Amino acid sequence: MRRFAWACALLLPLLLLLPVGAQPPAEVKVPVGRLAAIQFETLGKPFTYEVLGDLDCFREFTDGASVRLRLIGYKPGSYYLIVAVGGDKGAPPVLWKSLILVGDAPPPGPNPPGPEPTTPLYQGLKAAWATEVATDRVAKRDALAAVYREAISYCVPPTKDRMQGELIARVSSAAKSLVGDPLKVLPAVRREISAYFKANLPTDPAVLLDAMLCARNAAHFTAVANALEALRP
Repeated sequence: MRRFAWACALLLPLLLLLPVGAQPPAEVKVPVGRLAAIQFETLGKPFTYEVLGDLDCFREFTDGASVRLRLIGYKPGSYYLIVAVGGDKGAPPVLWKSLILVGDAPPPGPNPPGPEPTTPLYQGLKAAWATEVATDRVAKRDALAAVYREAISYCVPPTKDRMQGELIARVSSAAKSLVGDPLKVLPAVRREISAYFKANLPTDPAVLLDAMLCARNAAHFTAVANALEALRP
């Protein structure tokens, strides 16, 4: 009992430093072309937000403690709103995530069959995929896509990593453990993914993993997972 009271005494000052306002909803469903409203409270703390996906977003006027965002999507799909509250005075921000389902879109998951994507990322992966000859390449591709889809959760509350290098190391370790050695298992595909990350994310491992960089990582992990899942067997 004494240990419990002692631990509470140590933790209470830390808890008082955290934002305790109302969080945005975990999930919002809205028809195509209609405005969705997301409201949360920051208790006057600084905040930023990032939309992952093809949504328009703007802030409505509210008082200093309450924030209301309006979002609109023009085609069915699953999108994310990432909100970072705090982060001043050297403390890491608190990150919140809302899933925005536009139209009749299902929650995020493997892409159903459809027209091939036309993004440079997909085209590069498609060319690399054509050179992979292992008999279990489809299973390994699915496992690799699952790693990057799971890695999205590494970038949203609560993130365990403070530096970009720590995050990438954790994702790389998971891929090696679940898929295999990148030099031996889907080597061409994984070189293409590595080149994509080098072109779109910081290469300095000591870069601070702030809220906006978390959102960028999540967006690029999503893009890689989607492109892998779209590859034809």
